[in-house]
Amino acid sequence: MLINALINRKKIKNLKKDLVKIYLPLTGYIVVSAVFYLLFKYSLRYVTALDNYKMNLNPRQIINNSLWYFLWAWGLPNFLPEYMKSIFFKFTADFWKLFKDKSFLIYLYTYSAYFFLFLGSLIIYLLTNLKRAKEIFLMKIFVLINFFIFLGPILFFPHRWMIRLTLPLIFISFFQAYLLVLFYTNNKCGFKVLSIILIIFYTITNYFGVRLHESSSLYLLESRFVTNADQVFKKYGAQIEKHPVLYFTDFVYNKKIKKKLYFRPWGGSKKLDNTFHGQYFLDYYFPGKKMKAIYGYTTENIPKNAYVIHSELFLK
Repeated sequence: MLINALINRKKIKNLKKDLVKIYLPLTGYIVVSAVFYLLFKYSLRYVTALDNYKMNLNPRQIINNSLWYFLWAWGLPNFLPEYMKSIFFKFTADFWKLFKDKSFLIYLYTYSAYFFLFLGSLIIYLLTNLKRAKEIFLMKIFVLINFFIFLGPILFFPHRWMIRLTLPLIFISFFQAYLLVLFYTNNKCGFKVLSIILIIFYTITNYFGVRLHESSSLYLLESRFVTNADQVFKKYGAQIEKHPVLYFTDFVYNKKIKKKLYFRPWGGSKKLDNTFHGQYFLDYYFPGKKMKAIYGYTTENIPKNAYVIHSELFLK
């Protein structure tokens, strides 16, 4: 802005007055930037030092994150990534155990009914209102662009969290509301009745969805992990601090077949690594002790001088 003012100073009648108008907002931007820099330097730097919060420009990861955030925005459960290492991989064996959970089944059926009814309504609407197709397409492009703009650099982090959809989700909700209004104001093929049915299904789906997401939210899970950690370290702390290395294992030894079995197909010590922030928890539970934590998902090689503890003690 300043350079533009100086280049066009001949066209400006009162250069000093116009420069003041430019300098004031510029000063505001600098002050705000300085505040955020100080917050980063003295408060958030340790977070960005963690592997989960380091920028990763891997195209596969960016696409994977984009797809998960988009699917979450359309209502898929927040815990699904726990049963898939990536959107490019198939579900783990533990995923099928979810179908024994009544709350999951209720949500799955109501969500499926809403989604397919909504999709079918949109297809019929487009076939009977071809003139509106371009308008809907442009609206869809507008929504998608804004959705991913507000996700921003979050797509480059290995760590995903549904709460980051707070702003992007507005655009997905707006798109659904926009289409429901089109259905309601259309008198063909009973769209008005159909739109009311969709709203009812949407309400029911969100009711059960909120209950399901709350029961499996990161906050509740991590609170439970930390409570378990307090109990475990209080019980075994005296033995653990005698060793320079604390190893979290995901394996359990089956005496009948005399073989180590992998406890959690995907999770276990990886969840603990995220909850404990790598090595940071050691200073809290073992102040002044020179120790190192190793998480089983990173390596199966257990140091000879390590104290081995099962991740299930913290995750149960």
